[in-house]
Amino acid sequence: MMNYRLIEGGSAAKNQRVVPFSIEGCEHCGKPNQPTMYDARTHGGGWGWLCPTCFGMIGVGLGIGCGQKYELTEDND
Repeated sequence: MMNYRLIEGGSAAKNQRVVPFSIEGCEHCGKPNQPTMYDARTHGGGWGWLCPTCFGMIGVGLGIGCGQKYELTEDND
């Protein structure tokens, strides 16, 4: 499990919410988890854990109801 810190989007205060994610990588292309990942709504209407490339292609944006940007924390095993 990898820990990611919320950087942008969502209702939590920036840099204060750390979330453990057990998802192994991008749910769109399958690329392994990157230092920056997105939990985001897609143009197709669904949501997914996306790498930066896929977020740029199919993500609708950041903010409540759109998506959140996360960065890998240093306290991962």
